[in-house]
Amino acid sequence: LYLPDHDRFEVLDGGGLPLGVERTHRYETHVRHALPAGAVIVAATDGLYEIAAEGDDARFGVDGLKAAVRTCPAEGANAIASAILEAATAHGGGVSLRDDATFVVFRLAGG
Repeated sequence: LYLPDHDRFEVLDGGGLPLGVERTHRYETHVRHALPAGAVIVAATDGLYEIAAEGDDARFGVDGLKAAVRTCPAEGANAIASAILEAATAHGGGVSLRDDATFVVFRLAGG
């Protein structure tokens, strides 16, 4: 969760099994009320954070994600997603991914 008015990130970590691993698993419900207009939510698989260039241990990580989101927080979700994809691809140096890298971006209207 990115709150651009305060330039602050909050981790929304539900813990437990990843989605889809076990069909009957019961997940905890977490509720966050009153998100401000303009707030950005990014949900991603670990593969996005693990992107690294061949022979380089420096991963894209949470810091890479935060930096990408900060480049255009006032833009729509598509622009933010494009910025994340471009930054992650550049960080990986065009090397094939070793894991899935899936993410979705939500931006609350207004702000």
